[in-house]
Amino acid sequence: MDELDTLAKALENLAATSAGFERVIRTVEFDWSDGAPSVGRFVYPGFVHGAPNIDALVDFLDRSLVQYCIPRSEVNDLCDPAKLGSTPEELQAFGESYNAMKDRARKAFIRARKELKSGGEAGEVLLFILLERLLKAPLLVAKMNLKTNNNQPNFGRDGVHVTYDEGSQSLVLLLGESKLEQTFSKAVDHAIESVKGYLDDLELREHEINVIRSHHDLGAMPVKAQEQLRKLLNPYGGGPPDAGQVHACLIGFEATQYAQVAKMAPAEIEEAFRNAYLKRIETGCALIKNKIEDALPPGTRIIFFLMPFPSLEVLRKTFMQKLGVN
Repeated sequence: MDELDTLAKALENLAATSAGFERVIRTVEFDWSDGAPSVGRFVYPGFVHGAPNIDALVDFLDRSLVQYCIPRSEVNDLCDPAKLGSTPEELQAFGESYNAMKDRARKAFIRARKELKSGGEAGEVLLFILLERLLKAPLLVAKMNLKTNNNQPNFGRDGVHVTYDEGSQSLVLLLGESKLEQTFSKAVDHAIESVKGYLDDLELREHEINVIRSHHDLGAMPVKAQEQLRKLLNPYGGGPPDAGQVHACLIGFEATQYAQVAKMAPAEIEEAFRNAYLKRIETGCALIKNKIEDALPPGTRIIFFLMPFPSLEVLRKTFMQKLGVN
């Protein structure tokens, strides 16, 4: 196995496992072949007895906060099997330490929500989960940890993930942008505006690269893979990274399809919703393609995650209540 194969496997292993993911987030297959270089992944909250289970989704978001907010190296050190022990006292000590870490993650998230003009959105955690679980692209920088550091400037992408593309044999940085809006069109507009703002701002791009180089968190990657990743992030002693850049945009929106199928028998609702959602995906992808062609330079690479909700207000309120915030 050569160095690049080692790096590709190491990055895949670094991403969070998908345990429980399929229960709370379902996927829909749709071939968006007409949208290149834009692509899409299509998801929705899982159903239980004919209703979207937002409580289960929020619980999954809450359980993912430690991985999202706390540097991977700290989490790995706490959860190192060699250090866990097996006696009741050792297991209790681990439980107390993990609960303290989870409390710290929640406080960091709440603090960011209070202090930043944007931040603390459920959408940011959702995007993190989708990139790690669906694309097996691990978080490269724990941005929430930086957002609550008074010495760290608070601008840039919602998250930076990394993967290795086998087809092009190159490293790819995934620059996250989360938009939750009542209407699909408005969410897409805001995502494209954000991408355009990034492409138009050299200072912002240079800041993002400096953050990546200074704060990347490789956890327990093999030494050879770490060396290869650092070389690609910092080629020739400081030039632009030897990596592709893809803008990863979560488009969360309120969908009328939930109301359309609500009066059907519970056993039939999810399948009917999937069929209605597929039709919305087709028109939505056409809309995105037109908006991108009008607003962004040719060749801009974007992956869109489309996710419909019955109510964003319910999602936000439930998430904040889970965090203990009124």
